[in-house]
Amino acid sequence: MPYIGRPLQAGVRRRYIYAATAGQTSFSGNDSSGISLAYDDSLFLDVYQNGVLLKPVTDYASTTGTSVVLTTGASTDDVLEMLVFDTFGVADTVSAKDGGSFAGAVSMASTLTVDADGATVATFDRATNDGAILDLQKDGTTVGSLGVGNGSSYAYIGTGDTGLMFNSASDFIQPWNPSTNGSKDNALNLGNAGNRFKDIYLSGNIYLGGTGSANALDDYEEGTFSPTFQQGMSVSSYSAQNGRYTKVGNLVTAQIDLDINSGSANSSQVFIGGLPFTSFDGAPYGGGFISYNGGWHNALISFIVIANATYLAVYAQADGGSITGNALSDFDATIRITAIYIAA
Repeated sequence: MPYIGRPLQAGVRRRYIYAATAGQTSFSGNDSSGISLAYDDSLFLDVYQNGVLLKPVTDYASTTGTSVVLTTGASTDDVLEMLVFDTFGVADTVSAKDGGSFAGAVSMASTLTVDADGATVATFDRATNDGAILDLQKDGTTVGSLGVGNGSSYAYIGTGDTGLMFNSASDFIQPWNPSTNGSKDNALNLGNAGNRFKDIYLSGNIYLGGTGSANALDDYEEGTFSPTFQQGMSVSSYSAQNGRYTKVGNLVTAQIDLDINSGSANSSQVFIGGLPFTSFDGAPYGGGFISYNGGWHNALISFIVIANATYLAVYAQADGGSITGNALSDFDATIRITAIYIAA
């Protein structure tokens, strides 16, 4: 049907068509298609009589939301057509090309994929106060979070009361409680009996049982060395010349296995050298004991680690006198010694 007036508007609309009777002014209820007239706002209602757009108020009244009343009665078989446009707003969108910002919460029922080439993929900015920035959920229940530590401006990650905070100013990682957004001292374990980490590589100290320097374990080492008869004997060759050590902190435990193949004894005090670390310079001094004596010396003897040195000196237990090479029962017999001392 041709129309006289403004063109029909595009959008969501409903159409009602009535065939008038002589003098009819009020139109409501079911139209010729059995659809009942209804509109929310008369500003979104256009009324046509035989294809001619009528003027609101002047030509008709529409105030009830369910009826249209003509100012002048219609003629028989006049066609009254009402177009009702639903009220709607333009979607609040962000341009795919130019981008933009969301001021409110955004929910998605499917997967979100964010892809950026050579740039930061996503930025999440929590304004004003500290707390969670990302809330990670499973079936609506929080299973973890990533946020900013209370009063710290450093990131934390965790779940429940178990987390870690990354302090970039002081270069350390500390235990953190995400549920209270506070520190958590002396409460978290690194693994457990059935879920162990493998290797740990450290260049500094381990503090055990306290935080003072006395609690610092700064070294652990195992290795081998080659002990020697440094004095008291002139050795051409050895049948056995073995040494093994374990160093925990500054405590050294060394095991020595010596057997001369060829050589000679002399009148100097016997020194057994080649210890892997220089000893502490002061009392108390380290010492050693014989773990196997193949007839090397029959009298009771002692081994003293000389201060600030890498050798043991041999003394008689009876009187504390020096043991010389010539005094040994069998200088080329096997001798095995365990020495314990403090390294410098």
